[in-house]
Amino acid sequence: MKFLFFLTVFFAPVLGNLQQFLDFKTQYNKNYNDIDEFNSRYDIFVDNLHTINNHNQSLGYQLAVNQFADLTPNEFDSYYKGYIPTNTTNTTTNNINTTNNTNTTNNTNNINTQCTCSNNQNIQSDLPESFDWTDHTPSVVTDVKDQGGSCGSCWAHSAVESIESAYAIKTGTLYVLSEQELVDCDKKDDGCSGGLMDNAFEYLMNNGLCTEESYPYVGKNGKCKKCDSVVQISGYKDVISNNEEALMRALVENGPISIGIQANQLVFQLYRKGIIKSGCGKNLDHGVNLISYGIEDGIKYWKVRNSWGSTWGEDGYFRIERGTGENNGAGLCGILAQASYPLI
Repeated sequence: MKFLFFLTVFFAPVLGNLQQFLDFKTQYNKNYNDIDEFNSRYDIFVDNLHTINNHNQSLGYQLAVNQFADLTPNEFDSYYKGYIPTNTTNTTTNNINTTNNTNTTNNTNNINTQCTCSNNQNIQSDLPESFDWTDHTPSVVTDVKDQGGSCGSCWAHSAVESIESAYAIKTGTLYVLSEQELVDCDKKDDGCSGGLMDNAFEYLMNNGLCTEESYPYVGKNGKCKKCDSVVQISGYKDVISNNEEALMRALVENGPISIGIQANQLVFQLYRKGIIKSGCGKNLDHGVNLISYGIEDGIKYWKVRNSWGSTWGEDGYFRIERGTGENNGAGLCGILAQASYPLI
């Protein structure tokens, strides 16, 4: 009896880990080449599982098993991103690149009253205390997309998402637009090997953008194809770097913003929910889409849309603390360093 008790106590955690791994493998359709790779991925999974359990014993944001739970930190660092930052910071918002300089008025004049916002003049000059573009009716934000693990096209997703929303805010029509067109056709960027949202905006000023239906995403580099564009942008504008109020104002007055962050960290690899308060630097490597800001339990946060699918994080989004003053003013994960948005 004592021996059976010993076996139960000793093997129960191992069997539990194995069952979680098998469930993970099924849920995320993981296929391994042979038993050696299976065993290797299982060992990595268990290490990450221990990290998750240890982290979640403390208060704050939560980690969980997701599609990246069988990757080492170094492997994750080489996947799922693709943002190549510029070497300069934005010192002014007047560096507009546009074919029509008269088209710089804010697009929210007719819609702000439809947004769920709460005003507090003491929070940030005349800006609302909280603001969220996903609360807008009708919708001006498309569903979360997935760039896939083999293509560093975050830059294309970020740019396209900003354009989708800007066009919907301006015209009332929400298109699902094509990231693959940028991956294949924008030669200033490097497709699945990375790029920059501003470069994408410059390409689209001259070429327009087609729908996802007419130019579907395949998650790999391909030959540029012809398609009928449905959206044209007149230019883009960079937001002043390291300036929280400038970024808040740009978000409220113009729509979702393309931003860069540092995401090659454990907090993003295994993020599940909550407000991220630490765990990243300011070496920008991932392009994402700023959607809102707000306050929860006295903590100010940014809400950001990712391009890793809706099963990651908070239905494809994450929240990160704002107002921290970290990284010499660049904010947590460098969120204030390089931001821009298109002009319709």
